[in-house]
Order: sequence, then C-alpha cells, then structure tokens
Amino acid sequence: MKPSATFDLIGVGSPIMDLLARVPDSFLHQHVSGEKGGMVLVDHDEMQRILRKLDGDPAYSTGGSAANATYNASRLGLRTTFLGKLGNDRLSTIYRHAFARAGVDPSRFKQADQPNARCLALVTPDAQRTMRTCLGAAMTLSPEEVSVADFAECRHAHIEGYLVFNRALADAVLNAARAAGC
Repeated sequence: MKPSATFDLIGVGSPIMDLLARVPDSFLHQHVSGEKGGMVLVDHDEMQRILRKLDGDPAYSTGGSAANATYNASRLGLRTTFLGKLGNDRLSTIYRHAFARAGVDPSRFKQADQPNARCLALVTPDAQRTMRTCLGAAMTLSPEEVSVADFAECRHAHIEGYLVFNRALADAVLNAARAAGC
C-alpha cells in the first residue's frame, strides 16, 4: 500500500464525448453508410456531415472506457485523476469541467490542437444504437507525452484495454506507472 498517495486511482485512456440523437430508421438509410447497429470509425468531416443532418443538437455526456470507470470511482468517493488527451473545442471544455465537477482532478489531461474525440449514438425507435466514432484528439497521445510525473502520488492505475492497440504508448504508460510506484 502506498500511504502517501494523493490519488487512489488514475485512469488512462481516451476522453470521448458521447453524443446521443434519437432518429427514425429513414435517417440511417438517407445519411449514414453501413449497417444499422454497431460502431464504425469516421473522420472529423464525416462526423460533422452527419451532425449537420440531425434535426437538433444531440444530448451529450462524458464517455470513454477508462474515463467512465474513473468518473464513477470518483462519484463513489475515491480520489481520482485522469490521463488522456482532450481537444481544443467546446466539447473538450465541457468534458474537462464535467470531470472536475464530479471530483476528478483534471490536471493531467493533455491538450491537442484539434477537435475532441466523440462517439455519436444514433438511436432508432427500436432502441438500436448505430454508433459513429471520431477519435480525434484522443488518438494523438504519444509515448513521449507520458511521464513518471503523470503517475506521481497515484496508488493504482486503471488502463483502458484499447491502449494495447498502440504498443509503444501502452509500454510508456506501464513503465511510467511502475516507475512512479503505482
């Protein structure tokens, strides 16, 4: 046990803003390529194109696998912080503030000069979710940006499983966490 730890948990992963829009089946047929249901990665332009076709603004909430675990650990009373890369837009500001309001220390977020990651869930009347995800800023976190200082005073690290798809980044995170005593 690490008695001097300021944080019980540091989450590491992709801070993705979840967007939720209720749409008729006809919306999918007219504006979204691919099968109904599931998740498809899209680029920023495709995400913007789909968003412009919606009748109104989607609802949103913070998301991302490790981000959700960290956010809810904070709500349960653990002292938490998060390491991930936010964008430079309105959604990233909302994301950071939501984490701070939930009690998650936001000081270890990195910042990119591009839009925040987002996942648009298009929900049809049968409750089926068709998701389109733009990883944006989240995917620009590089091994060189991860340091032992990011894990200082953290007792445990919760690392998103998706991180293993970037072996160099996963190794940098694990090495820094170990070096810091997580």
